Amino acid sequence: ILDTHDGIGLMGVKEILPKEEIEFIIQKAEENGALISYKMTVDRTEEPYEINTTWWSAVNGDHAEEAMDLQVKRYLASRSIALVIQGVPGLYVHGVIGSSNDHEPVRKTGIRRDVNRAVIKVGELAESVKDPGSRLSLLARHWPVMNLARTRERAFHPQGDQKVLAISPRVFTVLRTSPEGDRNILAMTNVAGVACSVELRLSCLGIEKDIWRDLLSGRTFEAESGTLKITLQPYDVVWLKPVPDAHG
Repeated sequence: ILDTHDGIGLMGVKEILPKEEIEFIIQKAEENGALISYKMTVDRTEEPYEINTTWWSAVNGDHAEEAMDLQVKRYLASRSIALVIQGVPGLYVHGVIGSSNDHEPVRKTGIRRDVNRAVIKVGELAESVKDPGSRLSLLARHWPVMNLARTRERAFHPQGDQKVLAISPRVFTVLRTSPEGDRNILAMTNVAGVACSVELRLSCLGIEKDIWRDLLSGRTFEAESGTLKITLQPYDVVWLKPVPDAHG
């Protein structure tokens, strides 16, 4: 699924996801306030091709009653996946500031894509960021940390290697390696709303380092008997970098 300025594209997953899963995604998006665009097929039937929504609303909904810090954590977890996989992530302004859907323009124009094209008022943003509990203020604390960590690490280079590891259905895990093959980042994202404990044999990574440091929090994790054990709280994100020993 491709996150674009106009919405979330569906055509790219037609040959990847089964019809039932695509329908589930559409249903959840609509429940969260999204509008679906359709196109006419050659047999004269309508086929969904785009989910018109901001990413914030797609993840959290337009009228969520959960604590804001939890919504922000879920949102950043979803966005972190685009930051760690191969390629160059596209971050649009509404995605950076976490805009919700704006249905008023759609009612005026009838154009579904207008739902995620709200006019950004700089003055309102400036006031919002002053509130330590606001969505924008919370995002402003974490986005720079993630973006700086990504740009500073050679292992996240677009031409670097990646290996997706199936260690848990709740934890998206990818090992990134620099183009030169000398630097690594183990990125883990808990995509579930519950805590999850995972174990990873370091021999499977080919990296025999006992100490790993999280680039985002500064915490360190120590492997025991060659196994890295980590408990991730709901929507936790860790980018682990092996710490060189005294001999490098």
